[in-house]
Amino acid sequence: MNAKEVEIAVKTEADRVLKAIIPTTDRLIVLDERGTHISSEEMADMLLKASDDGCSCLVFAIGGPYGHGGAVREAAFQTVSLSKMVMNHQVANVVLLEQLYRAWTILKNEPYHH
Repeated sequence: MNAKEVEIAVKTEADRVLKAIIPTTDRLIVLDERGTHISSEEMADMLLKASDDGCSCLVFAIGGPYGHGGAVREAAFQTVSLSKMVMNHQVANVVLLEQLYRAWTILKNEPYHH
């Protein structure tokens, strides 16, 4: 892909992400290797705070092969890193799902976390 095609692909993806969320009730969490590194406990706190704030939906956005568009980054409530390493979508999905499961077990004081 040339630079212009990459730019178009990133913008198209950003438009799809932004169209899929409801800004007034959804909270967009952008996943990016340059984001804030958080612990499992901090992930649990993020889920609890969203619930306490009346957030109806947390939307986790995993970027495409060329990253997130600027509009998505600007719309993000928070940018979080799953790792300093770049990973493909399938791996990022598995890591995110495991961390969400772990966060819920922390909130429910279940033994999965420790």
